[in-house]
Amino acid sequence: MATMKRQQNLANNSVEISPFEIKKDIVEIVTHNNQVLQKKIERLDLENREIQAALYQSKKLEYLGQMATLMAHNINQPIAVLRMAASGALSDVNENLFNSETELKPLLEKLLAQTERLSDMMGNFRHFARGDRTVLSAVNLNDVIEAIYQLLFVAQYQLEQIDLQKEFSASPIAYANEWALQEMLISLLSNARAVVKDKAQKQVAIKTWQQDQQVGFCIEDSGDGIAAENLPKLFTPFLSSKEEGMGLGLYFCRQITHDLGGSIDYYPSPLGGAGFKITLPAQQE
Repeated sequence: MATMKRQQNLANNSVEISPFEIKKDIVEIVTHNNQVLQKKIERLDLENREIQAALYQSKKLEYLGQMATLMAHNINQPIAVLRMAASGALSDVNENLFNSETELKPLLEKLLAQTERLSDMMGNFRHFARGDRTVLSAVNLNDVIEAIYQLLFVAQYQLEQIDLQKEFSASPIAYANEWALQEMLISLLSNARAVVKDKAQKQVAIKTWQQDQQVGFCIEDSGDGIAAENLPKLFTPFLSSKEEGMGLGLYFCRQITHDLGGSIDYYPSPLGGAGFKITLPAQQE
């Protein structure tokens, strides 16, 4: 390099180096170091994006696993209705008690209604799995909450005798993404169920609200709340109070709300456990 040659000349021949050459050497060194640093930054950024993608894929698979488990409970009900209706009709036919003129149409309507219900469940599952999380549009929070509760949680909450209290605002329209909001609701309602299911008082409250240019919802439970030592790292990955949990739920809830231009905050629930407030941009007229 030119710098080394000048250093050799200086040692061998006592050649005097001008301030211009010194400045040039410094610029070369700084430029080289900046290039090395930039490459390291780019490599670390790529690694970070790969880690984020792997975490997201892991969480999405967990969401799908939760949905499959919860849907199994919901699917059992229409299947049981189909089985009972078909079995009862078959028994009546075998005993010559079935009146096709008066009973056939109501029976077929009942069977058809249950098959449509099953079809809707599977359709919603496919839409959730394939839904584009990048498109923002007007989303009615009341509708999204009610849809995900009826699809996945109603049978589970009823089976475990969990009292779900709903307090909905008139028309909270967020500028958000329906599928991303469903992911948050699956995490938060699953967490709430897990912490209250073994309690004497099993209460979960979900509320929607709107104020000025913001809308949102709150989910509260009657569990034990968050331990003080866990509050500073509450939304970091791999923090979980559940043995089977991955500790990614609240982390991704924060990522989702951030991507949507909103926020998620923890507060002690009036029910005695944890409360989470999700704030989102309102849909502009």
